[in-house]
Amino acid sequence: MPSAGRAGRFTGGVVGDPASPVVWLAGGLDVVAAGELIAIMSKVLHDQPASVVIDMTGVNVVDRLAVTSLISVHHHASAWPGCQLAIAGADSSTRRALRLVGINNYIPLCRDVSEARRRLRDVAPAPRLHDRLFPTSGAIEVARARARAVCARWRIAAVEDAAQSVVTELVTNAILHAGTSFDVAFTRSRTHLHIAVHDRSRELPRRVTGEEDAGYGLLLLDAFAATWGHGTTPDGKVVWAAIRLPRDSDARVGRSG
Repeated sequence: MPSAGRAGRFTGGVVGDPASPVVWLAGGLDVVAAGELIAIMSKVLHDQPASVVIDMTGVNVVDRLAVTSLISVHHHASAWPGCQLAIAGADSSTRRALRLVGINNYIPLCRDVSEARRRLRDVAPAPRLHDRLFPTSGAIEVARARARAVCARWRIAAVEDAAQSVVTELVTNAILHAGTSFDVAFTRSRTHLHIAVHDRSRELPRRVTGEEDAGYGLLLLDAFAATWGHGTTPDGKVVWAAIRLPRDSDARVGRSG
C-alpha cells in the first residue's frame, strides 16, 4: 500500500472488495488531518459496504484530540449504511492514544488486517430496521411508530421519547427541504441508537437565524442526540443522529433482534 510516511502529509486509499474494503491511512494525524480522515471514510461509506477495515499501520497521532474523529466515523457507519468497522495495524503509541479517548469502546482494535477481517466475520449484524417512505404528512407518524417499535423490540424504552423527537425532525426536514422519497434506518449498537434519513436532495442541513421561518431542527438534535452529522451520497444526502443508551442496556444488545 502507498505510504506518505508516519510524520508526513496525511493521505489514504482503498483496496480490496468494495463490499468489505480496507481503507489504509498514512501520515501525521492532527486536527486538520481528522477532517481528511472523515472525508475519506465518507466516500467509502457512499458505496454502502457491509464492513470496513481501517488500516492505521502508517499513522502517527500528532494530536490526541484528532482521533475522536473515528467516533464520528463509527456513528456515521452505524447509522448509514449500518456497517461494522475494525481498526488494524496501529502501533503501541497509537493504540494507547485510541484507548485514552475510548475509541476501543466503539471500534475493535486488531493487530493486523487479517485479524480485523476475522473479527468482522465473527461479529453478529447489528439489529436494524429500514423503511422507504414518501414525502407526505403521514410519513411522520409512520416514522414515530417505527421509533416506538424498535425501542420496545430492542428493550430501550428509556430513549423512546428522544427517538421519536429525533426521527420527527429528520423526517420533517426531508419532507420540507428535499420533497423526495427517503429511507429511514434505525440501528442499535452496544452504546447508541442510531437514526438516519437518506433522501434524494443534495441540500445540506444548515443552522438558521431566528428571523427565518423554518429551520432544520438542529437545536432539537443537539438536545436529544449525543452527536449527529450529515454527508452527501451519490444520489442525495444522509442526515444521522446517535442517541446514547443507558448503561444498563449495554449488555442486552444482540439478544433481541
